[in-house]
Amino acid sequence: MCSSDLGHWNVVFYLIHALPVPEHDKAEILHLAARNSRWKMVKRLVREGWDFRQPFGWEDNEGKERAAVGVAGIAACQRNLQILQFLVDSHGFDVRDLPTTTRFLQDLCWLSDGRTFAYLESKGLNYRQRARGLHLAAGAGNISVCEFFLRKLEVNVPDGKGTTPLHRAIQGCQLETVQYLVGEQKAQLVEGGRPTPLLLSMGRGVGTVPITMYLLQKTSGVYDVDKFREDGASVLHFYLRRCATDPR
Repeated sequence: MCSSDLGHWNVVFYLIHALPVPEHDKAEILHLAARNSRWKMVKRLVREGWDFRQPFGWEDNEGKERAAVGVAGIAACQRNLQILQFLVDSHGFDVRDLPTTTRFLQDLCWLSDGRTFAYLESKGLNYRQRARGLHLAAGAGNISVCEFFLRKLEVNVPDGKGTTPLHRAIQGCQLETVQYLVGEQKAQLVEGGRPTPLLLSMGRGVGTVPITMYLLQKTSGVYDVDKFREDGASVLHFYLRRCATDPR
């Protein structure tokens, strides 16, 4: 019977110590190990002097292409505080050397967590795009990162188009995030005299029906949902019309 205990990475680890490895290949090998969460190998190779700062493009576990970063950037996206602390405390990595691009901020807000953001901030990373980060996290359903940014931001902070984090969560079909923003953070349900979040959810189709149901419960009492349109049509009328064309 063949054993599966020793995988491909064991062969790689043997070869890179049995054979000479060109310097230009070392950073890519180290980066690949980080992308595959082979953190024990990463730590050993970093201790041996391999370059962990050189950036490479990478894909997450779902095969989505992410911003080009070094090993520390991958550790941040993968919520691995142990590796981050190892690189910062033992090998002099400065978190201010992480990319400042919108693309990397997007990856962090989608993949990381509040603890990682707090650690990076404690080590000197300055988040100049806090509102942008909150919007990205809300749209991705990352409540942990939302909590981090809401320590210093108001929950209804809009972007340049007037879109709020609650709008982003609805657009992303993130029910739990909508519940968090409305239930715990008291996000605004009526804007300019209209139940804009509810209208937005209703307009998104079948995918946001659970959100619409939740917002209907929360909006009742603060807005007359029976007459929410200028033509006097009610929510019931709206969904009866929908059922006529889409019976799902």
